[in-house]
Amino acid sequence: MKFRLFTLGVILTLIGVGLRLVVFLPILRQQVYDLVAVQQQMIAEYVGRDISRSVDSHREVIDTLAASFPPTLLKQPEQIHLWLKERQLLNPRFNGGLLIVSPDGSALLSAYPSQNGRSTLDYSVTDWFRKAQQSTRTVAGGPVRE
Repeated sequence: MKFRLFTLGVILTLIGVGLRLVVFLPILRQQVYDLVAVQQQMIAEYVGRDISRSVDSHREVIDTLAASFPPTLLKQPEQIHLWLKERQLLNPRFNGGLLIVSPDGSALLSAYPSQNGRSTLDYSVTDWFRKAQQSTRTVAGGPVRE
């Protein structure tokens, strides 16, 4: 009698383990995959919204700077430099600093902070400059390695 009871217990245990491995484990695994996918999607959307807000904010600053730039300074490079320095110190959002390029893109009128090699670049060949010439709105180019 004890042997039969012991055998029944072992058989029920093996059936329980088998059911867990064959039936419940795949269901549980799929639920975990779905949960992880939803969490990753939420994180990606959050990061995307944050980047979008940051880009929009930078564009607003650029629009404000462009609207407040006095055209009379175009003939005064020292004054342009002081104007850029003041704006960059008040709102240091741009890691590479601020720069003002000639209307044809062939020369850098002023930049703050000054960086080696910037004044010799021909901005007329860059994608962002070509987009800016064709648009009346703020444009953004891709990442640039100098």
